[in-house]
Amino acid sequence: RYWQKVADERRKKPLAITLADKNAPNEEVWRQ
Repeated sequence: RYWQKVADERRKKPLAITLADKNAPNEEVWRQ
């Protein structure tokens, strides 16, 4: 699912993804 995108985005924004993943792991987060 979106985890694939998370793994790919982690390389770009590890901190942003980490916080977004804990706060609200939703597609909306990845868009923002």
